[in-house]
Amino acid sequence: MSLKKVRVPPFSRGPEPPLDHPLVSAAVARLRDPGARPVLLLGIGSGRHVAPLLTTGARLIAFDADPARAATARATFAHAERFEARSGGDAELAALPELAAVVSTHALLHGTPATIAATLAILLDRLAPDGDAFATIGSQADPRYGTGTRVAVDAFAPVAGPEAGVAHAYFDERGVRRLFAGFARVDARETAAGEHVGTWAHGSDAASIVHWFVHASAA
Repeated sequence: MSLKKVRVPPFSRGPEPPLDHPLVSAAVARLRDPGARPVLLLGIGSGRHVAPLLTTGARLIAFDADPARAATARATFAHAERFEARSGGDAELAALPELAAVVSTHALLHGTPATIAATLAILLDRLAPDGDAFATIGSQADPRYGTGTRVAVDAFAPVAGPEAGVAHAYFDERGVRRLFAGFARVDARETAAGEHVGTWAHGSDAASIVHWFVHASAA
């Protein structure tokens, strides 16, 4: 299973990044007419992206490797008629129905290049022919690249903090293009992401974080 559990505190109304995540905003703008096919939020995190994605009118499946995260989301958004939360790994992802879109602001940061590629292959298979993927991918321009415990080529796990022991994969532009080679169109932008990362996972290091923000279309 390539999805990694990350220790996250219970949902709260505490401080979050001051700006909406640009990938979520892009997905909302793109999904004004999603039809009957569901949208997948891969990685629930603090749950802050659920409400804006529900404004599209789409059925939303929030998916997390951690059953406790899925259960908390299920309880928190019990009032939402077009919402469900699921948990599991790649096998459960492969069993999902055809998707209008996939949004992942953090789940695809975790793992190794090989496991992330495997998960993306499953997501591409589940996407509708006109579907879109919005994903955050680790960048080799991030100062954390090469620090911590090396677990694979271009993958390192922090030794301390909320994500201690969780493998993070880092890509250059060529690696990102290779990762999304199965998609017809790919827009990948290397971005200073400190204003957008979740406060539950990052503290004083947030300002220096660099990610790839990727919008990929299946056709």
